[in-house]
Amino acid sequence: MGDSFADAKYILALNDHATHFCELVITDTADSNVTVEALLARNTRFGLTPSSVSDQGSHLKNEVMKELSRRLRSKHRFIPAYRSWIN
Repeated sequence: MGDSFADAKYILALNDHATHFCELVITDTADSNVTVEALLARNTRFGLTPSSVSDQGSHLKNEVMKELSRRLRSKHRFIPAYRSWIN
């Protein structure tokens, strides 16, 4: 990835398929806490989404994310990684 910000090693990409808006979250860990914080911050700015689609990364497919989806009444669907045509 080249030069980065401090210890940041990961980029979490949040894409809106309706508007094609892409938000990048730079982080030093790829875990569910970072993902939940990023999604809640995004929901605060743009409103709740009724559904989401993601690959099956461990920071996305876990009990924390399942509980977030339940509390937000949002469906979370998983696809194989790198299969953009499925989205």
